[in-house]
Amino acid sequence: MMVQTMEKALDEMSKIPDLEPKILQDLYKSQKNETYIKAPSKPRSKPIDPNPLDRPRKYPDENKWIWDMIENLKS
Repeated sequence: MMVQTMEKALDEMSKIPDLEPKILQDLYKSQKNETYIKAPSKPRSKPIDPNPLDRPRKYPDENKWIWDMIENLKS
């Protein structure tokens, strides 16, 4: 139940509209579609830690902490 609540909260956060284009309409004249804030989301599969010695350098998934938190709740 807690995992479902967490996933629903993440889903609802991704639906929050961005207020900046509405407030600063002069700067966003060409942008007519609705924009949403950047919200964290659960990765589709388990994120892997990239090798720091690889070139080009790869960075870890920025939402890995969500995957870890949900796995901790499940266990």
